[in-house]
Order: sequence, then C-alpha cells, then structure tokens
Amino acid sequence: MTTTTAEETPRLYQHTCALYDQLAAGAKKMEDKSRVFEGSLVAAFRAIGVSQSYYSSLYGILKELGCITVQRSGRGGGGKSLVTLHHPPGLDEFRKVYKVRLTNETPYANLILRIENMEGRLPTIDLPSYIVDLEQRLAVLEDRIKSLERTGG
Repeated sequence: MTTTTAEETPRLYQHTCALYDQLAAGAKKMEDKSRVFEGSLVAAFRAIGVSQSYYSSLYGILKELGCITVQRSGRGGGGKSLVTLHHPPGLDEFRKVYKVRLTNETPYANLILRIENMEGRLPTIDLPSYIVDLEQRLAVLEDRIKSLERTGG
C-alpha cells in the first residue's frame, strides 16, 4: 500500500496513489506473478471519492509513469477493463514528470511550471522562440495597419 500525507505530498499525487491502491486492492495475482485488475475503472475511480474531473488525468498519470498498462478498456456499458499493475507511483518520479513543488507559489511561478510541463510534453517545439516569433509578426502587422490608416488605404 502506498502511504502519503497531505503535508508531504501534492494533492494530485495523493489522488494518483489512492487510485493505484484501489486498483491493487481489486487485482488478482497471476501465475507469472503479475497483478491484474479486471473490472470497472469508473467504479474503482468512484471508490476513492475524488471529483470526476480528475478521471482522465489520474489514469493518464498512472500510464505515463509506467504504473499500469490498460490491456482492454471496458468502454462503458458494463464492460470490464483489464489492467496490468506494474508498480505504485513514486513521488520522485512524479515530481520529475510533472515538476510539482510542495510549497505554495506565486501565480507567475505556477505559469512557468505549466509552460515547462508543456515543453516537456512537446519536446519538438521551442515554445519561447515560438512566442517571440509571434510577437514579432504581430508587431509587423500592427505597423502595416498604422501605415494603411495614415495613407487612407
């Protein structure tokens, strides 16, 4: 079982651990010693008592950290999902991927973290250069509009 406290860990990480623990509690040990959960992912999610808005994020985090592999999706309608559990989420790994800090930060610092997270997920895009390029192009357009307004065209 994963142990966490509110003082030590970010809330999103706590929710991720709770979901993994819920899946692990319902998992069966297979002959090859793997653990497999077969059942409703929605029911497992609801059992941890977290807002529905976290559903996709938490399962996405567990997949991205390599904690689970969804072998079969129930796709609603009472179908059962099949999920292999690999390992509980680790706080250090979580922080590396999501760059979550434990202290309250200014809105500017949070914006920087969000941009860094986006850059980490979109490694082929140089976001700061892209923004500078857009600003330069906008300035050129504004100059052209002013020129047209002066000449009456």
